Formats: sequence, structure tokens, C-alpha cells
Amino acid sequence: MPTTTNEHKSPDSVPWPGWLEDAQDTGVWDESQPVAESYKILERPEVQWRHVQPWLETQGYMLRPRFRPGWTPSWAKKKNAIPAFYEDSIKRVMAGASVAIDAIQISTGRRVCLKRIPGKAEDSKELKITQFLSDLRDKDPRNHSIPLLDVIHAPDNVFLVFPFYRFLLHGAEKLDNLDAFGRDARGHRLSGVRTRTQVGGVKYYYTDFGESLRFESSDNVRIDVWSKAGIHAPETLGRDRLPYDPFKADIYTLGTTYTTLLLKEYEGNFDVLTSLLNEMTLEDPVLRPSAAQALSRFREIKSSFSRTALHARVRRGTTPETGVQRIFRSGWHWLKQYAYAARNFKW
Repeated sequence: MPTTTNEHKSPDSVPWPGWLEDAQDTGVWDESQPVAESYKILERPEVQWRHVQPWLETQGYMLRPRFRPGWTPSWAKKKNAIPAFYEDSIKRVMAGASVAIDAIQISTGRRVCLKRIPGKAEDSKELKITQFLSDLRDKDPRNHSIPLLDVIHAPDNVFLVFPFYRFLLHGAEKLDNLDAFGRDARGHRLSGVRTRTQVGGVKYYYTDFGESLRFESSDNVRIDVWSKAGIHAPETLGRDRLPYDPFKADIYTLGTTYTTLLLKEYEGNFDVLTSLLNEMTLEDPVLRPSAAQALSRFREIKSSFSRTALHARVRRGTTPETGVQRIFRSGWHWLKQYAYAARNFKW
């Protein structure tokens, strides 16, 4: 989907208020108070988003009631209400709370995700790479970068607008071919999307290109750049490190991510991938496969399974099940798979 620049303006347009760096919590809760009182307190990131909500509305986006000026908890006047059962009790305080938030696009009613990038648009490498990859989405099905719907400009901040998705070798090969690399392909950088009524596969996208770099085809792809990523290939560490191939470092990051999310989380379900993931995480980058080679290996592995086997249920190896639970959950799983086949006329 092509990137657009939002032109929606409300009749009462307001100037950019600035990002409230010195924001404070609206209160303090202690154990002597009812737990319900803690839900009424807005913490620092929430206050920051509330501060810019009127301006965002003039740009065509509305945050949830909790983040609007003058918010009154919806449960406040209800007897014996349990705040956790109400949508506006949901806090926005986890890591990255001051960077991203969900919102409604007023013109369409669509739920979206806003990501704030401090600084001017012309200075943002992340914005340029995100736009570059988003503009190429319709030209190559291997491009699994997240769609960029809109860009909202403020004097000293930029807000990127993405579809609201929940939180990949195919995409890695595409990034490789596009001469872009991610440097931070951890699990939470990969978003999945599927509607509540959809049965079948989930589409996954690469998100967050804040640590990414782009190369021209003629550029030397050996770099000496320190990364703030959560996973580091061995050759990227150390003060005396030599220039390294960033694409092979990406392969290491992906291999480590898949090892954690698949081999360890679902122990015994994805052992067939062990050899490939071990190669992707070899200490010597020269011995690691390229993205294209890893994808080819994965396709070979996949082709060795029947269509029915590919629909099989996977279980978390760390979560024990009783016999009754396994029978019920397996039955429900196959019922959904058959419903998917009937609805889509394919298996």
C-alpha cells in the first residue's frame, strides 16, 4: 500500500504542543489503598500521549478514552465494578510505551499503531528506510516489511502510522536483495496479523527499522557499526572488531530468534529445523548460509512434509497437558483446520 500524507484537519486545529519530556505520574498508589485506585493513575508515558491527543485529533487520529484530556474512568460511578473488566483500565506502561500506541484513524474507523520518532523528518534514517520498503511492497511478494499507511509531521517529531498487528526467511532474503539489513530482528520485531474469525495461516511482518541501514548496490557491505540490538552476532562485539558483513550478522540474529521462539518454546515440535538454525548461528560468519541459501534449505525441509502434517498442532514443550486436555485441544485444532479448508477450498 503506498504511503500517504494525512491531510485531515478538524475545524479547531491546534498547534503542536511539543512532547512532554518532564511528564510525571498523575498520582501515587500504595497498598493501603484499594487496588481499583491504581487503575485511575496515569503514568508518565500515558501523560505524554494525553498531552498530544488534541493535536493528533486535528491530524485525523484519536487515542483511546484513557489518553484523552478530561478522562473519567468508566467504572468510577458503578457499584462494585472491577476495573480490569473495562477497556479504559488498560495501562500503557511497558517498554516502548512512549514510542508506540494504538489509535483510531478517524476517517476510516480503522485501528492503527502510531510510532513516534524523535527529531525532524529529514534527519530520520528510519523514516527513509520504512518508506523505501513500504513503497516496494506491491512489487515483490517476498517483501514482508510492515505497510506504512501515513506519516504525521510535527516540528521535532515524526509519527509513523501502521496497521494494528499483534505481536520469516522469505523476508530476510528480500531485505538482502534490496541491500537493506535489519540488525535487530528479535521476536518482538516480527508482527503477526490474523482477524479474530480467520482460521489458517498468520502473516508475519518485519517492524521497527530504527537500527537498520541501507546500501546502494555499489557500496562495500563491510561495516564497523556498534548496534543497540538485543542480539549480537559474535563478530559485531568487541572494541577491536574487524569490519563485518551485516547480512551475515542478520542471519545470526534470525537464527537465534527462531531457536528461542521455536526450538526452545516448542521443544520437540521443530527439531527438524535444528540443523539449519545451528548453521545460521555458527560463530564464523563465513560458514553461515546467505538468506537465499537458508530459504532454499527451509523449502527443502518443508517439502518433506505432507500437507496434512503441516496442519498438525504444535504444543509448548514447557506446558504439560493431561490426557483429557490433549484430546480436547487436538480435536478443537483439527476442527479449525477443516473449517479453514472448507472455507478456502484448499488444504
